[in-house]
Amino acid sequence: MSIRRISFVLFFSLTSVLLSKGGSIKKVENVISQRIGLDSIIFYGKILEQTTEKVIPSATIQVISINDREIIDRLSSDQEGRFQMRKVLRDSILLKISHVGYDSLDFFLKTSSISKEPLIIKLFQKSRTIDEVSIVLKAPIVEEKDGKLIYNVDETNNSDSFAADELLRKVPYVSVDFNGEVKLRGSSSVKVFINDKPSTLIAGSVSDALKLVPASMIKRVEVITNPGAKYDAEGTVGIINIITKRDLKGINAFVNVSAGSIGNANIAAGGGISNTKFSSNVSLTSNYYRNKIHSELERNSYGDQTQYLFQESDIRAIGRSYGANLSSSYNFSHKNILSAGIQVNDVNNDRDEDISFWSSVKGVGADENSRSIDNKIKKPGYSLHLDHNLKLKGDNHTLISSIILSSSDDNNHYFLNRDRAYDDRSFNLQKRKELSAQIDYSKPLSKRINLEFGMKYIGRAFNSSSLMSAFDNASQSFELMDSSLNEMDYDQQIISVYNSYNVSLGKGFRSNTGLRYERTINDGRVDRLHSFENDFRNLLPSLSFVKSFGKTKQSIRLSYNQRLQRPGITFLNPFINRADVNNVRYGNPNLKPEKSHQIEVAYSNFSVNKLFFTLSPFFTIVNNSIQEKRDVGSDGSTSVTFQNIGKSRSLGGNIYFSYQDSKFSVAPNLNIFYSKLSSDTYSNKGLTMNASIFASAKFSKGFSLELYSNYNTREINLQGYSDALSYSMIGVKKNIINKSSSISLSMLQPFHKNVKLHTEVSGYNFNQNSTIVAPLRQLRLSFRYQFGKIKKSAKQDDSDVIEDKNAGGTAIPVN
Repeated sequence: MSIRRISFVLFFSLTSVLLSKGGSIKKVENVISQRIGLDSIIFYGKILEQTTEKVIPSATIQVISINDREIIDRLSSDQEGRFQMRKVLRDSILLKISHVGYDSLDFFLKTSSISKEPLIIKLFQKSRTIDEVSIVLKAPIVEEKDGKLIYNVDETNNSDSFAADELLRKVPYVSVDFNGEVKLRGSSSVKVFINDKPSTLIAGSVSDALKLVPASMIKRVEVITNPGAKYDAEGTVGIINIITKRDLKGINAFVNVSAGSIGNANIAAGGGISNTKFSSNVSLTSNYYRNKIHSELERNSYGDQTQYLFQESDIRAIGRSYGANLSSSYNFSHKNILSAGIQVNDVNNDRDEDISFWSSVKGVGADENSRSIDNKIKKPGYSLHLDHNLKLKGDNHTLISSIILSSSDDNNHYFLNRDRAYDDRSFNLQKRKELSAQIDYSKPLSKRINLEFGMKYIGRAFNSSSLMSAFDNASQSFELMDSSLNEMDYDQQIISVYNSYNVSLGKGFRSNTGLRYERTINDGRVDRLHSFENDFRNLLPSLSFVKSFGKTKQSIRLSYNQRLQRPGITFLNPFINRADVNNVRYGNPNLKPEKSHQIEVAYSNFSVNKLFFTLSPFFTIVNNSIQEKRDVGSDGSTSVTFQNIGKSRSLGGNIYFSYQDSKFSVAPNLNIFYSKLSSDTYSNKGLTMNASIFASAKFSKGFSLELYSNYNTREINLQGYSDALSYSMIGVKKNIINKSSSISLSMLQPFHKNVKLHTEVSGYNFNQNSTIVAPLRQLRLSFRYQFGKIKKSAKQDDSDVIEDKNAGGTAIPVN
C-alpha cells in the first residue's frame, strides 16, 4: 500500500474514533455558579417574556469576546427557559439574546462581576414599535494577540484599496512592490493564507491571487512572524493570514466598482445569507489592467575578449483576471459545524515586446538587431475545501478536520520574430495539483495546561512540458526543433505530525512549546530519461514565552522557531525561456529546501487609551538559501537560474506606533535590518529600511481623508542591489445613501509620474546595469454600495450592562 493510501486510512480512522467518543453532549440541569482558578467561569440564568414573565424556550444566546470580537460559544435555552455556560474567559463578554417573535437584546458582562445568583433576562415581543439603533464595537487599527500582529481593516477608511494586494501595503512588517510581490521583513519567502488555508492558487502567483480578493471583504490581516508547531513549516520568515468577513448576519450584498486614468478597471460583487443554522457567501471579481514599460540594459563581459551589449525594450501589457468564490456552513449545533467552499480563478496576461540591441567585441564591429515578442500567459485554477469543527465535552476541547483539493495551470506561450527574417514560437504548459488532509485536536489537561496535537498529509503533482518550433521558409510552416523538447514530472509528498503545550505559569507568564516533524519525499523525472529521488526529514521546534503586565495591557514575548521554504515549480522547472536571447532563464529541479532559524523579542503596549506601540527586534539565519545566479557565457548572453548557494544572516527590528480616536488616526511604521549574504563565489551585505505612514481623518457630512506613503531603501541580493523605491497615495471618500455606500477619489503616486527601478548585478566576468521605467501615477474613482440587513458586534462600555436602546428587553446582571 502506498504512503498516500496509508495516510488517508489513518486520517479517516482517527476522525471516526474521535467523533464516536466525543459526539454526545449532556445537558447539565442544575449548576452551581462558581469560579475555578482565575479564568474559568460558570454562570447560568433564565429567559422570560417581559410582561407575562413566561419562560422562553429555545432562545439563542451568542457569547462574544470583547477583546477579539469573535463568537466563543452559542447557547440555547431549554424548555424551562434555562441556560448555563462553563467557558475559559479572560475578558469581558457580550451576550446577544434572540428568539423568533421577540426583539433581540445585547448587554455586557464583566468576568470580574460574577455571583452565585442566576442571570434573569426578559425580552419584549415584536409588537412594540422600536427605533433601530446600531451598536458598533470599536477595535484598534492594530493589536497584538497570541503572537499575532492583527491589522483590523474595518477600523480604516480604506478609500484607495480595491484588492488585497493594495491593502497589504498598509500592514505593519509587510511591503508590496509595484509588480505586486509581497514581502515580509524584506523577504519573499513568506506563506500567504486566506482564512487559515493555503492554496496552489496563491502559491502559483501571490500577486495574481491577491488581486482577486476584494478589499471590502477583508475583516483583518494577521502577521505571524513566529508560527507555532501547529502551522505548516513552509515560509522561512512567517505567515500572512487574510481573514474575510464571514460573520455578517441576515441578508447582505455589495458591489464595488473602480476605474483608473491609466486604463485599470475593477468590479467586484457578492453577498450572503446567514441565520443561526446556515450561512452562505458568494463573491465575483473581474480585473482589467494595461501598462507600458520601458527598460534598458547595459552589460560588459570579460574573458578572452571584451564584449559590450546595450539593449532596450518597450512592453505593452494587457491583463484580465476573473475570480469566483462560494463558501457555506451549516451548524448541526453550536458544537458541531460543517463548512465547505470553492474558489475559481482565471488569469490572462498578454505582453507585446519590441527589443533592440547593439553588441560589439573589443569596441569594434557593432551589430544592431531587433525582434518582437508576443507573449501570452494563461493561469486557470480552482480550489475546494471541506471542514468539520467539533467541540467535545469540556472547555477548549475540539477536533477540527479539513480536506483541500486544488489545481492550477500556468501556460506560457510566445511568438518570436527576429529582424523580420524568421520566426519561432514556444509553448510551455505547467500543471499543479495538490491534495491535503489535516486533523487538529485540542484538549485541556488541567486548568493551566492545554494540549494540541495534529497530523497532516500533502500530496503535490507538478507537470511541465515545453517545445519550440521554427518557421521554415521552404515549406512555409513551423517545424519542431527536437533539441527544444523538455518535459518534467515532479511528485512531492509531505507527511507531518506536531505536538504543542500551552501552559499558564501564573503571575502573567505563559509559554507555548511545540515540536513538528515533517518528512518530504520527492520523486522527479526529466525528459523521461533522467530521474531523481530525495527524502528530507526535519524536526522543527518552536518556543514562545510571554509575560503580560496585568491591567496595563503590556506584554513582552521571547520566541524561537525553525522554518522551511520548499522551492516551487517556477524554481524547479527546467524549461529554458529563450524569448530574450541575451537573458535566458531556466529552473533547477535539484534544489533543496531552505531552512531558517529565527529568534524574536516583541514588546507591545496598549496601556494608554487610543495608543498602541510595538517593538520587535529579531535575528534570522537561513541555510541552503535559494539565490538567483547569473553567469555570462562566451557568446555574451546571460543565463539566469537558481541554486542553493547562499547563506543569509539578518539582524533587525520593527517599530510600529498608532494613535486612534473617533475622528483621526495615524500609524507610522519602520522596518530596518542588516543582512549579510554569502556563498562560495559571491558575498554581499548592507542595511535595508522600509518606512511608511498611514493617516486618516473623518469630517462632517460623511467626508473623510486618507493619506499613505511608503519608502524602501535599496535592496541587496547576492550579486548586487536594486535602488530605492517610494509609493504614495491621497484619497477622499464621501459616504452616501444613509452611509450604506461611498464614493472615493484617490490619486496614486502624486509626486512621481513614473516608477523607476535601477538594478546593478556583477559576476566574476561581467557587470550589468539595468533600469525599468513604468507609469504609476493615476487618478482613480471608486464606488461601493452595500445593502441588506447587516449586523455587527456591539460597542464596549465601562458598565456591566448596556441599556438596550430599542427597548428589546431588560437584563438583571450578576452583582
